[in-house]
Amino acid sequence: MTHPQVPAGAKLLVILAALYLLSPVDLVPVFFPGGWLDDLGLLGILWFWLNQEFKRYL
Repeated sequence: MTHPQVPAGAKLLVILAALYLLSPVDLVPVFFPGGWLDDLGLLGILWFWLNQEFKRYL
């Protein structure tokens, strides 16, 4: 992510995703069954997107 050609939007998306994952506020509260599913879904989408986006920089 320190590569100068990595778009600022990509860096911002990673930071926002990390803040959401660390935040105590969730779309689905953890005490409900499946409360971790929104976090896992976000991680899966972010992982897929990062692989597609940063493949050209590796």
